[in-house]
Amino acid sequence: MPSKARLALLVLIVVVASGCGDTSDSEAELPAPLAAFRDAAVEHTDRLRPCLEDGGALVDTISPVELAIEPGPALNEEAMAALVNRCRDEAGPPPPRPTDRESIAAIYAGAAEVSDGLREHGYVPTDPPSFETFLDGYANSGGVAWTPYDGVDRLPPEEFNEAKRLCPEWTG
Repeated sequence: MPSKARLALLVLIVVVASGCGDTSDSEAELPAPLAAFRDAAVEHTDRLRPCLEDGGALVDTISPVELAIEPGPALNEEAMAALVNRCRDEAGPPPPRPTDRESIAAIYAGAAEVSDGLREHGYVPTDPPSFETFLDGYANSGGVAWTPYDGVDRLPPEEFNEAKRLCPEWTG
């Protein structure tokens, strides 16, 4: 990988009714398993970031649960891969994703809201599947059968990350 290539370290992908607007009321509406997952995901990201930075990676926060990393000047491809693996080992595994229907419904609703927000900002994401299709895909694919960024993820990394900053999957 060239040293200038952007490497996205997806800590977690979870959408929590955030869209591109005000999220002040969404936290109170989260199902308990999803709120616990969100809190654990933030803690996991907080453990990853300093390890990556101390190892020489350039780290940019996309959201409270997602980092974009790039090799620093002293890191080649092999050293960067070793650093990422070491930091993942030190941070421990990410929390298990919620599997209850209520949490998955909240994730789906949030993803649809983010998708609408992306369209409002001029991006062209793919249309969301039906909830039943999403539910089936979530159960069978580790939770990432569809995201509101499908279609937008074809942009160059800087533009894609900007879209995610405008309409984050989770804004806390």
